Amino acid sequence: MAIVARHLAGAVAAWLVVVVEGVVAYLGLLVCAVATNSNLGGPLAGPLLAVLAGLVGLVTVPLLFIPAVVAGDLTGRRRGLLAQCLIACAVAVVLSVGFTAGGGVATDLPRIGLAMAISPIVVLPPVLAYLGVFYGSYWLARKLRVWRALRLPVGGPAYRYRPRT
Repeated sequence: MAIVARHLAGAVAAWLVVVVEGVVAYLGLLVCAVATNSNLGGPLAGPLLAVLAGLVGLVTVPLLFIPAVVAGDLTGRRRGLLAQCLIACAVAVVLSVGFTAGGGVATDLPRIGLAMAISPIVVLPPVLAYLGVFYGSYWLARKLRVWRALRLPVGGPAYRYRPRT
């Protein structure tokens, strides 16, 4: 049950990073529109883009981020934390490039190569956030277990001992 909670917390962190990336992309487009004196997109462009990023995050978390972290966790279990993170990032990059290529072919995207080059850059921050929360929660739970095991009750043997002077 604890591993499901760790994966759920990591998935929420990845989703939040996807939403933040959508807001940052909107702010970049807004700066570009102001610099070139073009149309700003209206008053609802920012909130709608944030909602759209949230919906994209709801789709990409179970299709891309969870399989990548699970693959990294299962295949790199005996190799250490760095190997698990590298495997998870590699799986996420391969999946994102594959999804981008499939979506580009299905929608007849004119610059599919550019989209395939940008997709790994956009995918790595949510994967790293997922990994940080996933392994950080494991580390924190382990430290709390050790702390609870070492804690003595009030009035226990540590309090009864008084050195003689």
